[in-house]
Amino acid sequence: MQVEFAHRFAAPVADVVAMYADEEFSRERARATGATESDVLIDGTADGAFDVVIRRTIPTEGVRSDFRGLLGSTLSVIYTEAWTEPEGESRDATFAVEIVGAPARAAGSLTLAPDGSGSRMSVEGNVTSSAFLISAAIAQAVGEALARGIEQEFDAADAWLAR
Repeated sequence: MQVEFAHRFAAPVADVVAMYADEEFSRERARATGATESDVLIDGTADGAFDVVIRRTIPTEGVRSDFRGLLGSTLSVIYTEAWTEPEGESRDATFAVEIVGAPARAAGSLTLAPDGSGSRMSVEGNVTSSAFLISAAIAQAVGEALARGIEQEFDAADAWLAR
């Protein structure tokens, strides 16, 4: 299942990248998606290439009820971003989402580019499932959850930048 999102930030690329390289903001991202626990690791700095790893524990209350029984009461989700060195005014990253113990994952790319006085992030990715027979349904459920999570993280980012 393909996923595509775009979001406009009221801040320039450099400020948004600095936010994404901030450990406390990554903790806020986890909280915004309903995580009850999270661990964050950032390797590198905003002025160069950097990696972000967020491991979060999320209650399955928001998961479709027909899959909740297979997953238990919580999910362990490992989210990674690998931001490249700056090239011109834009920044690029790849991302991956692994749901520990579930037969689904998501991966894709992030592009952050100037947009007037602010910036625009484009997210493109693919959700896949290895579950035989029900893979399309699982991919759709994960895609829906990913979409909710991305929107929650963008809301947290807007609030962070407005501080």
